[in-house]
Amino acid sequence: MSFDQLYWIMLGGCAIGFAATLNRRLAAPIAFVMAGALIAAQAFKFWDLTVDDAYISYRYAYNFAHGSGLVFNPGEHVEGYTNFSWVMLLALTERLGAGIVTPSRWLGFTSDLGTLAVMWLLARRLAPESRRTADAVFAGAALVFGALPSTGYWATAGLEEPLFTFLVALALYRAMVESEESGRLPLSAAIALLAALTRPEGLIVVIVLLIAKGADAARWRDNRRFQALAVWCAIVFLPYAAYIGWRWSYYGYPLPNTYYQKVGGGPLLDWGRYRDGLGYVRSFWIETGALLIFPLPLVALARADRRARALPLIGFGALWTAYVAYVGGDFMSFHRFMLPVIPIALVLAVDSFVFVVGQFSREQPARWLAPAGAVVGVLAVAWLIVVPRREVELLAFRRSKADAYVEIGAWLKQQDPGTHVAVGASGYIPFVTRTRTLDTLGLTDEHIAHGPRLSDTINTPGHRKGDGAYVIAQAPDIIIIDPKLDLLPAGGIEWVHRLDAGELLAADSALLSQPDFWQVYDAVWVQLPSGKYFNFFRLTGSTKVEGTLAEFQ
Repeated sequence: MSFDQLYWIMLGGCAIGFAATLNRRLAAPIAFVMAGALIAAQAFKFWDLTVDDAYISYRYAYNFAHGSGLVFNPGEHVEGYTNFSWVMLLALTERLGAGIVTPSRWLGFTSDLGTLAVMWLLARRLAPESRRTADAVFAGAALVFGALPSTGYWATAGLEEPLFTFLVALALYRAMVESEESGRLPLSAAIALLAALTRPEGLIVVIVLLIAKGADAARWRDNRRFQALAVWCAIVFLPYAAYIGWRWSYYGYPLPNTYYQKVGGGPLLDWGRYRDGLGYVRSFWIETGALLIFPLPLVALARADRRARALPLIGFGALWTAYVAYVGGDFMSFHRFMLPVIPIALVLAVDSFVFVVGQFSREQPARWLAPAGAVVGVLAVAWLIVVPRREVELLAFRRSKADAYVEIGAWLKQQDPGTHVAVGASGYIPFVTRTRTLDTLGLTDEHIAHGPRLSDTINTPGHRKGDGAYVIAQAPDIIIIDPKLDLLPAGGIEWVHRLDAGELLAADSALLSQPDFWQVYDAVWVQLPSGKYFNFFRLTGSTKVEGTLAEFQ
């Protein structure tokens, strides 16, 4: 039985169970289990597709756990990660002997289950008029959330997105509770602080909650609320200021190195980046906006009984979307930058859908809640399976790349441990080999990240910078360009053809175009256990790595 067949069977079971149990007390628990099963099924398929960038964070966590400091290369203080608390969490699992890779996958999966729980709590707050209505809202939102390919893929991809999404949703929910029940402990402050430490963009949820709490205190003109706001600010900003101070002194810059690599170096008003970012948001709404029915969350603002609760949720979604457009989006699969918006948008959309449909059946809404919810859920999930199909079809390619990284990493690990490697894919290979590595794209290299862009026409975030002359000056023992396995050895002329055909990344093209490159480096190949060939460049005269010198012709 194929995965797709299993997925459709599970989906059918979810729809039947959803329709059968929606109006019973077990509706919410059953919906939670069904959504969790959908996430688990997708996580099982994507389990071994940890993204290469995750291994950058893994390397920082490993080095910290083993006493080398929070660094990529020992002795080089460059902040090539944007997920401080995630790195610290993985360093802890490594220190406890559990490793890093597998715990990161389980942490991502359990974070998604935590997000499901928060969605149920949000539904109860947004629809307080009856538990039946709240359970209907949660069941519809949970079914779609569990079926989203982005949910399943990023659950086990190894990065911090699931944890960050959970923290954002939890902070918004907790702030809602504190607003309606004055005197509650300001736990939303601690949660928002954790979100900001998990990703720098977590400050967006801090700003949204600060505005909401300030407006709430001004509306009630209550000194106790102003005092609570002061305590809330102290809980968030005092520790965060200490963290920023440490980071600035440790790394020498107020922002992560990745920010300068991805956003810096361009014009002040970078219309090309904004265009790419808007295109990224647009593609997200094309692939998932049909199920969310974009205007639906805004219906909550027109309802007096929902407005106060929904406004911070919608405000976060708007600010977050604007930020994603500002930075130019992302190149990774399944719109990872939009994940924090999905749970809250789903709950708002389904709640508004229940309200809108209920206007046409005021007398006995229980008659339409279950079948309407089941039909909409199945149609929405069908859309999700069909539209992002191009992403799923790329999985075979990603698996082949991952297999190539594994073989290359295993071979390189057998070479001289003092080998200095230069490579653009600076995740898996540096993590498993532990060798000193120069990131030719600049994510973990200060010089390249703070340098100019190679071209303003390059529209792939994180791939706009490089410095060929600088890489050669560092004299790495080997340079890996486009780490993959080929059917035949590649001589110099083959590399020139790839360069002329535009098959290489801009940073690699700039490197091979250096006038002295071919005098300093030789094209070399080795045949790996799979029978395929690994082609790379070796510093002329270096004996640290084995390999057969390729003829130029």
